[in-house]
Amino acid sequence: MTIQGEIRRFYQRLTRGWDESDWWSLDYSFIKWITPRLKELRKNIKGYPSSLYTKYGGEMGIQNDAIDKLAFDNWKSILDEMILGFEINTDDLEYHSGKHSTDEKNIKLKKSLKLFVDWFDYLWD
Repeated sequence: MTIQGEIRRFYQRLTRGWDESDWWSLDYSFIKWITPRLKELRKNIKGYPSSLYTKYGGEMGIQNDAIDKLAFDNWKSILDEMILGFEINTDDLEYHSGKHSTDEKNIKLKKSLKLFVDWFDYLWD
């Protein structure tokens, strides 16, 4: 990397919030971006998707503390699974360098991505 390239990318980050290196490996850039945000959501979570409440037999409008706890714990586990797969691949320098990750890491990443897609509309608190 040249000093001119570093200055150009610094200017790009200042003016648009990201630089050209982000799209060189957009998958890695996305994982690097989403992981700390999912961790923060998980740390500060106060609710869960209502579909998890009904999954355990809860009826909307009727409070059941035991079912509420099950649903809340399940939601935390789902977020933990997302974070784990992304985190493993974020920390993997081989992943960023273009070398293939292990099968186990790929399986965890694919599971994280599937959960991310399945629960995308619920990533709020």
